[in-house]
Amino acid sequence: MILAPQEINPKITADEIKALMAYAARTLNLAVIVPSKNRAGFWSDVANQTLTAENMEAGADLLRAGHVGLTVFVAKYDRVDLPGKACEILVIDQLRKSTAC
Repeated sequence: MILAPQEINPKITADEIKALMAYAARTLNLAVIVPSKNRAGFWSDVANQTLTAENMEAGADLLRAGHVGLTVFVAKYDRVDLPGKACEILVIDQLRKSTAC
């Protein structure tokens, strides 16, 4: 199931979504995909870990091993396998702008 909360309720703010996801991450593993380190900063006050290409493998291993909470994936997230409880909610926060014509 894919939900777009701001399409369902245009009055909901990004801060409200972040607060809801932080609450859910108290008991669930949750992944947030962001396009840049700058956008990762928005989540930094609620993130339990922020993963870049340099620490992606070790961070993904932690998620597969048990409860971590809210994990932010910066830009590179392809080929990351997070089955079952490793990632129970996935948030895509902003899409990368395409440079293709």
